[in-house]
Order: sequence, then C-alpha cells, then structure tokens
Amino acid sequence: MKYFFSLLFLIGALFAQRFRVTNNTSDDYTSLNNAFSVRFHKDTLHIVYYTDSIPYQGFHYFNVIYAKSVNGGQTFSKVVISDQTDEDEAGTPSIASFQSGQTVHLNIAYYDEDDGDEPDEDIWRRRSQDNGRTWHTRNSVNNSPDIISSDPSNTAGPHLSTDSFCVHYVWIEEPGKSVLQPPQEQEGKVCYMRSRYRIDGTGVERNDPIRNLTVSEEAYLPSVAASQNFVHMVRVDDSTGVSRIYYRRHTNYGADPNWGPVRLISENMPAGSYSGRPCIAANSPYVYVVWEQYIWYTTYYAPNIYFRRSPDNGVTWEPAYSLGVIMLNRIYPIYAYTPSIAVSGPNVYAVWQDRIRLDRYTLLARRSTDNGLNWLQPESIDGYWPAGATDPEMNPSVAAVGNVAHIVWTDLRHGTNNPEIYYYRKDYSSNPGSGGGQNQSVHPNTPEFNIEVKPNPCDRFTRIKFSSNNLQPATIKIYDAFGRLINILGKKKEREEVIWDRKDANGNEVNSGTYFITVESENLKRIAKVIAR
Repeated sequence: MKYFFSLLFLIGALFAQRFRVTNNTSDDYTSLNNAFSVRFHKDTLHIVYYTDSIPYQGFHYFNVIYAKSVNGGQTFSKVVISDQTDEDEAGTPSIASFQSGQTVHLNIAYYDEDDGDEPDEDIWRRRSQDNGRTWHTRNSVNNSPDIISSDPSNTAGPHLSTDSFCVHYVWIEEPGKSVLQPPQEQEGKVCYMRSRYRIDGTGVERNDPIRNLTVSEEAYLPSVAASQNFVHMVRVDDSTGVSRIYYRRHTNYGADPNWGPVRLISENMPAGSYSGRPCIAANSPYVYVVWEQYIWYTTYYAPNIYFRRSPDNGVTWEPAYSLGVIMLNRIYPIYAYTPSIAVSGPNVYAVWQDRIRLDRYTLLARRSTDNGLNWLQPESIDGYWPAGATDPEMNPSVAAVGNVAHIVWTDLRHGTNNPEIYYYRKDYSSNPGSGGGQNQSVHPNTPEFNIEVKPNPCDRFTRIKFSSNNLQPATIKIYDAFGRLINILGKKKEREEVIWDRKDANGNEVNSGTYFITVESENLKRIAKVIAR
C-alpha cells in the first residue's frame, strides 16, 4: 500500500501545473480561516491573500491583495484592496463571484481596522463588475455601506457566497476581543447579511439588516454557500463544552429572519473527539460539508477530514464519511487538516493538508464526478516534502470549473520566515475519471458491491443482503434522516440475510420516514436508502 501512495505522489508531481503567485521576502498568506481564496471565470483566475510587503512610513503592515491572471497563472496583475495609506492592519480575505450574461461580478470581504474607530476591527467589502478590471472606490467614512459589520464589536473570519442577484456574508462578532488572535480563539456570535444587486447590474442596491444566527457567543469559523433560493451556513460551536459542527439554512434567499432550525452535523463521531474548521459548498439540491475531526490517539489528538452530504437542500443528511487516508505504517494512522471544498455541476473537489508520515507533508485532493456519491482515491497536489519540513503547504483553498480544479495555498518552501502564495491547476478533461486511483464508492450500488433491501418501502420489517467482490465480512448499521446512528445489526458475510424490524438499539420501533442502511467492510462502504411507512 505504501508503494501505491508513493506512486500517486510521484504522478501528482510529474503532472503539476504549479505557479508562484508572490515572489518577495515578506509574509504572504491565504486566509487562516476557512475562507475561499480563489475563483475562476471567463478564462480569468482570481486570487486574494494578505501581505506585509507594502511599506508605510518605514514600517510594514498587512494589506489585502487581489491578484488576477489571464494566462493560466503564468503572470499576475495585482491591486491593493485595503487602505495602504495608514498603519491599520487588514487580512483574512474571502472572495466570491457569479456571472450574469457576459458580466462577471466579484466580491471580496476582509477585516480591517480602518474605520476611524480604533481599536475595533470591522468587516469591509470591495466589488468589481467587470471581471476584476476595475474596483469600486472604497468609502472609508464611519457608517459606510462598505463596512458591513456593526460597531462597536470586533470582528473576525468573513466568508461569503453569491447567487444570481445577492451576496451573502457571514462573520464572527466578538465584543472586546482582538481579531489578531488565532482563528480557533476567535469566538463570538455568527452574523449574517446579504446585499442585493440592482436589476440593471450597475451595483449593490443596499445592505439588508444584520441577522444574528447564533444564541451562543462561543461560535467560530462560519462558512456559507448559496444555490438557487437556498442559503446554507455551517459553523463550529463549543458552547456545550465540546466543539461540534452545526448547520442552518434559509429557503428564501436569506430575505428575512426566518432561518431554519439548528442541526448538528458532526454527530456519531469517535468517542472523545471534537470538530473544527468546516467548509460548505452547494449545487442544488446537493449540499456538501467537510471539516476536521480531532481524534485521540494514545497521547494526543490527530485530525482527520470528514465529509457529509445532503441530497435535498439540507432536509436530510447522509452519514458522515472519512475522506482522509488511513496509513498504518506511520505514527499517526491519519493526520489531515485545513479542508476546502468546491463544486461544479456533478464534480466535487476536496483538498486538505496532510502529514502522510511523521516527517512527510503534502496537499491531498479527492474528486467525485457524481455529486459526491463516489470518491476517487486521493492524490498529491504537489509531491511530498522531505524530512525536516514543518507545515510547508498550508491553508489550501479550491475553486472548481467543470473538470478543472484551481487550488491556492500558503507555501514555506522558501523558508519558514518567507511564506509565499502558490497556485496549482489540475485539469481532468483528458481523463475525466482520473484522480489517483479507483473510485471508492461510499453510496449507492455499483457492480462490485450491491445492496438489496426488500421490501422498500417497508411496514414492519425489511430484509438486507449484499454481494461484493470483497469477500470480507461487513458491518450493517442503520441511521436516521439526520445521520444519527440508531442501530447496529452486526457483522455479516456476503449474501447472508439480515432482517431489520424497524427498531432502534433500545428495542423501540422507529417513526415513519427515511432511513439509511450502511454496509461497511475494512476498505469499502455502501449506503442504501429505505422508507419506513
């Protein structure tokens, strides 16, 4: 197995289309939170990051930069988005875009101290309506519409998404705290606001009222995705004493305060573990979430990447699935973190930072070509790093356009004191089924692994059988529509029939509704849906 993955990493390196976005002796970073740092429209690549490379009165302060390439990343033109004429810091930018006819709208949100009301940090925005050629003039007075957060709170972690006529912003407001704390310490309440475009496309019409989406002030790292009339939001919250991932949605473009109920996404995780850094993407009716799950291994916590999908705009959620690579020949069976996810049509891409051995690091990517049903094996984005490297590739972000994945990250190959921005373009067009290995199906039937559930729908019971080229016994589990484990039917051999009598683990008959049956062996997992009447 180890030689197989070594070959994957070599293949990834040989076919890399890697480009250096920055080249200086200063510090350049993609966002430390889960914000999207890259977008691609009409043959134009758009990247946002922050840097202290611009001097002001002999000192260097962080500013937000927009970088644009029209030749696939070979060269970039750059614009300073934040105010570079003072000593106020700016950072953690997020970018979103949509195309209306021939017009490409770009929106950038970031934190900035520059509102004349220090020491507060506010969430600012900039926008372009011509594919990044020009940007609207920033209004820097107090109560400017370009300041979307509310005073006098400090703010953190902006994240945004767009649909056909709205921009949706989420961020953290944290009274009395400094935004310069590490992302995991930037706790507060999740705020949401949308801006509506004019019908003629000439600009943002106005900001709607700010909505508070959490009761707790111990939330952090929100992520938002919009598709059709749905707005989806996930965030971390540790108000119960353990960090978990929670989800809410709006079914009418975010137009009013009527957000749906809060739902726990990171449930049925390994005992003693906790969650972090979610990222969400949507292409109606599908919603996709990835996050870090920190699992206890003997003396420390090691992170893994989990994925969860809703096939019906957030109404029901299929069971969570591990995207990380379990390798038993390393000290940590798994060590994967900082995930990002993107979708384009049926193509879903996930990318994350992975410590493949005690002394080896890389960025790994996985791809699904059928709306997250099946996942290709992971592949290295940029080869792997030799002994002695420490987090050399950090905070990746991915954008998707058809069969092409666009990935940016913070890179330390030039020294730990000289972080730079790199870009990688992975084109699957010549071999759409490629991705470093065979499909690892985690959902409905394929010829090599078939689940038979009869009757379906069922009234009092249903019979479950499976057939597979993998002759190992498999464990059969039952989950409800929210992904909660309700019963384990035991380990069965191929073609051995098991009956589910519509009861949970306590012997109570379950309510009518949708349930998921999972069949899991050592290296395969399948899911079937059953309706209980």
